[in-house]
Amino acid sequence: MPLHPDTRLTRQKLAEALTEEGFPTKPSTLATKATRGGGPAYELYGKKPIYTWGTSLAWARSRLSAPHTNSSEHRLVGADHSKRAVQRIARTVVDACNGAGDESEADRSKQRDAARNSVVEIAADLGVKP
Repeated sequence: MPLHPDTRLTRQKLAEALTEEGFPTKPSTLATKATRGGGPAYELYGKKPIYTWGTSLAWARSRLSAPHTNSSEHRLVGADHSKRAVQRIARTVVDACNGAGDESEADRSKQRDAARNSVVEIAADLGVKP
């Protein structure tokens, strides 16, 4: 499901799109994370949460671990890997925000700010500085 990074999705559609991309996600997981924190950034349209595809895909990718060849490697992931992951996520999100070109600079600036905030939150969860 190759979607444009600026595509806006409801919680249900986002869960379906992430699952189709290989990141099994339920709408209830997104709802819980919206309440407790740690989920993708969203905006409200009235009372309805609306997610942006590029930022949400970057969030899903950020939850992946480094590749492993055996189960004992799970304990070896360090801060250096985490910092590289945050940098990779930041590049992905910035690319997604700059990709369309048909929206105003104010809209792109708003997207970049939301993306930057998401990266900062992810970095904090990983215990590293972006």
